[in-house]
Amino acid sequence: MAPDAESSRMPILDPIRSLLWSTDGPRLRASWRLLLSWGLLFVWSVVAALAAGFTKPFWNTFPGPARQILNIGVGTAVFLALFALFARYVDRRPLSNYGFARSPTWVAELAVGFLAVLVGTALWHALGVVLGWTTLEFVLDTSDVTDVLWLLALLLPWYLSGLTQSLLSVALVTKNAAEGLHARGASLAHAVAGAVVVAFLFFTLRHSPTTATRVLSLVFGGTVFTLLYVHSGNLALSIGALGSANYTNQFVFSNPSGGPPGDWPEVVHLSQSLPEAVDLVAQTNLPALVFTYLLAVAWLAWRRDGLAIHPSLAQWRPREDTRPE
Repeated sequence: MAPDAESSRMPILDPIRSLLWSTDGPRLRASWRLLLSWGLLFVWSVVAALAAGFTKPFWNTFPGPARQILNIGVGTAVFLALFALFARYVDRRPLSNYGFARSPTWVAELAVGFLAVLVGTALWHALGVVLGWTTLEFVLDTSDVTDVLWLLALLLPWYLSGLTQSLLSVALVTKNAAEGLHARGASLAHAVAGAVVVAFLFFTLRHSPTTATRVLSLVFGGTVFTLLYVHSGNLALSIGALGSANYTNQFVFSNPSGGPPGDWPEVVHLSQSLPEAVDLVAQTNLPALVFTYLLAVAWLAWRRDGLAIHPSLAQWRPREDTRPE
């Protein structure tokens, strides 16, 4: 009777297994992995806040740039530890499958992503100067070695910020969404297009925007950063661009009325008087993002002789598979 009883239970368990587990390997379905991405974000927020609360008293008297370096450093360390566990036990893929590569080209693209945002933002402000909308005032005292060194040192935490955001909001979400759609019969192009929508929605919602312009800014930014991942097939451009977006707008081009405190190094102060319609668009960062996207795409087209969707975006590679991509 025992074997018969056991076999009678199996048909009941099969629908549950098919609901939870993927057909392409021993892991949860893409839908569940996407939902668990929110769980990863929540756990990271809680653990990082606890870690910061424990460690901040040790550096509260440090200068502002040092506090930011340490704060982002602690948050990044917590995230990478949690992400490594997620990749191993939930996503069940090697870290390289998210878009890392050991090559000079990959390292170069970190700089290209950073420069695309920096130059794209500069072009937008330069256009404002030409049209009489913007006044730029160079305020960095290059003879003040301390400010110059802090400005260089702050590149590190913002690259780390670009790394965490790119891994979570771009690579993890885009790959799982694309794999899930592709497994359901969507073509590579359609699967990746759908994944881009999922990624920018995740990117937008995780930042909890409170105004319409902030929502649009996050939608446009999330779309551009994800498209850089899609076009390149790796994370270098996205990491550089995301890190640069924060660094450039906080330290390179700052608004005197809402810029960083006085103990932060700054390069240029902005004074703007934009037409109302232009001001609304500018608040969404769309002009600078358009310049950024065109610069990055032009570089990719030049270096890679055209643009294509990398097939690996919709393909799962198990952790045990060590073949180079």
